[in-house]
Amino acid sequence: MNIVFHIDRLVLDGVAATRAEGKRLERALRAELSRLIAASGFGSGFAGGRTPEIRLGAVEIAPHRGPDVLGRAVAQSLYAGLTERSGTSSTGSGGTRA
Repeated sequence: MNIVFHIDRLVLDGVAATRAEGKRLERALRAELSRLIAASGFGSGFAGGRTPEIRLGAVEIAPHRGPDVLGRAVAQSLYAGLTERSGTSSTGSGGTRA
């Protein structure tokens, strides 16, 4: 099965990042989301389709941890939002938008 994600806009309130840090965050997010999907899938309730907005749980990380850590944390929260949509249990709860 092929899964294609297109994230048009990712809003991270209170995060200041250079272009290079943004690219690192993006790479970390993609890698972690791919890892989570490969390891656990979405569950049988996931129907796919267009999802205009997913509200994510608060992403708490220590200050100055860098874009790689933030990217992984955002991916974990995004995955939790996607699996909650499918009715499977996951980590995270509502809050931030992506």
